[in-house]
Amino acid sequence: MRRVARATSGAVLGLGCVFGVTARAANWSVAPNLDWSVDTDSDRSLVPQGSASQSTSVSTNLDISVVTETTRLTASPSLRWQLFDTKAYGNIFERDLSAADLWTGERITVNASAKDGDNSTLSTEATQTGILSSNLHQRLDLASVSATYNETERYALVLSTDYSDVSYYGTAQSDQLNLLSGYRYFTGSIGEKAQLGETSSLTVTAYRNKDISRLPGNDTLQTGAQAEYHRSFSERLNFDASLGGARIQSLKSTQTSTTGSLNVSRSYELGSIAIAYSRSLTPYGSGTLVQRQQLSLSATRNLRQQLTMTAAASRVQNGSLPGQSEDGGQTPQVQTYINTHLGLDWAPGETWRIGGELDWTRTRAEGLGQEPVHDWHASVSLIWTPQPYSTSF
Repeated sequence: MRRVARATSGAVLGLGCVFGVTARAANWSVAPNLDWSVDTDSDRSLVPQGSASQSTSVSTNLDISVVTETTRLTASPSLRWQLFDTKAYGNIFERDLSAADLWTGERITVNASAKDGDNSTLSTEATQTGILSSNLHQRLDLASVSATYNETERYALVLSTDYSDVSYYGTAQSDQLNLLSGYRYFTGSIGEKAQLGETSSLTVTAYRNKDISRLPGNDTLQTGAQAEYHRSFSERLNFDASLGGARIQSLKSTQTSTTGSLNVSRSYELGSIAIAYSRSLTPYGSGTLVQRQQLSLSATRNLRQQLTMTAAASRVQNGSLPGQSEDGGQTPQVQTYINTHLGLDWAPGETWRIGGELDWTRTRAEGLGQEPVHDWHASVSLIWTPQPYSTSF
């Protein structure tokens, strides 16, 4: 582990200089992770009359952190390989590199993050366009900065800005690649947070978002506002709700939309349960904006000291804005996506874990055929997480 720490110290030091972190009086930590899994899937491409397949995958990542009195800098590079037993799918290589920095001053907190990802559309488009192929990849570049300035003990100014650039590449299926034009997305917001009491707060935010499509005429501009209320009824019960509205402008039309969310979570001695709902406006792979509704229910239960069961169900519904359906349904878009999940996690030792998962999925996509598609997926994984190496100087 000492060799791993020396090999990565130069990269982390470079990131630290960018975010203003010095190595003086810093606590360093390096934690590797290795995950090996096998799976079987009845139709992983989620297309009518799809073929079953099995695969083996290996993934590894390295969590690096540098902590000082005012700063916490983290970096996490990861790699993943997936090999299939059939020629219907090409072997996959995926990579991600993410970094984040949290700086805390006397009255201000700044959080900055960045990500560079390259992943197969098998793992990125299931709830987006529905174009799932091992030979097509999504490239994601993301940068985000947010700041909270405590004006008084009760009031705080909240600022945030984000930028994402999504593009696609591939050679085996150029007809599908032509449907994934990609986009660039800019967001900016300013808000005021009021602490109503020890357990509740209210935040009012105004925002402006710009979706720039690589297809001419598909750009959209969103201007809106929302109010968010949060309350902790107890140490175990939390409630969060938001409601807002947005005005969407494009070359084809101007309209309004309601947005909002609801999150309730409850923890117990042996587990937890959570329910979440959101209605939002979001861009997707073809470069257009969609109205998305998401509903999820999840629960965890500790069956024994080292055995945990998880269960979850989710539903995603996408809808086109007025003027976007004039192409006769040729633009791919997932209309509904329903998934149920059951998992078991067993930790026989301090550094080893064995996991098992069973998923059922039902989806319907516009532009890829109106017939509903059903899919079963089962996997077993072995995860090795050695004790992290840490030092301070």
